[in-house]
Amino acid sequence: MNTERKFSRKKKHEKITAVVNFFQIYKLAQETIVLLLEFNPDAQALLDWVIDRCYTGSHEVADGCFNALAMVFNNK
Repeated sequence: MNTERKFSRKKKHEKITAVVNFFQIYKLAQETIVLLLEFNPDAQALLDWVIDRCYTGSHEVADGCFNALAMVFNNK
């Protein structure tokens, strides 16, 4: 029983770590898009790419791109 409990805790810890890592990568990617857009205001292809990802990306990618666009245009 004790071995099963340790295994269960280890699995739970691995799941929590994976979620935290995913969230950190998500935030880093979103910040990167914001910085790219802010420092390249004349790059129409970049803006087109980000907008396209809002419609064609996975849910996570679309959400991140949309939030990045909102942050950039909110700051202007």
